[in-house]
Amino acid sequence: MDFFPTSHSEEIDKTTSFDVPRQAVKNFQELTCPWGICGGWAIDLWMNSVSRFHTDVDFAILRKDQSAVLSQFIAAGWSTATAHQGNLTPCIANQTLALPIHCIWCTKESATPPFVELLLNESENGEFVYRRCSKVRLPLDQTFINSKLGIPILAPEIVLLYKSKDHLAPRNDHDFARAVGTLDQTPLNWLREALRITTPAHPWLDRL
Repeated sequence: MDFFPTSHSEEIDKTTSFDVPRQAVKNFQELTCPWGICGGWAIDLWMNSVSRFHTDVDFAILRKDQSAVLSQFIAAGWSTATAHQGNLTPCIANQTLALPIHCIWCTKESATPPFVELLLNESENGEFVYRRCSKVRLPLDQTFINSKLGIPILAPEIVLLYKSKDHLAPRNDHDFARAVGTLDQTPLNWLREALRITTPAHPWLDRL
């Protein structure tokens, strides 16, 4: 089973507008649980302009909602599989996935785009919990926000925290440099403290 169509990357790489995420969110319109675009697209949506090419569209959901989301995607004809350490394992409806699994690939050749990625996020007692360090938390009502286009996104400070692990990747440093100056003091302080907790010597701290 081909979980990454050969035409996918080429199609997304030519994108210079928000057409792709606009199309992708149509698959989530019937969901009642929290969700939002994450990754690089979230930063561009936060900034309300497309600054670079994107290889796919990533969606953040809460792990506790995974069964409902998986069931909807499978019922709609999507092929789904967990992606972990280079291995793909097909998913089934109502499946419950535990850590370290946190990534689900979804493909449907007739869809636009034909590939989306679901990223499972931890939560506890009404708080988002950072997967890589449970000391880092944020109230769930601040975890997903609406972009200026009305498309839900993962809060940019959380997106940047995830990107901080691979800060040497040009796309991640680009997104950080572009977005960090637009954060209000509260999310900026949250990101600064999260980096101090998780990576005290992180080079981004000198730029915050």
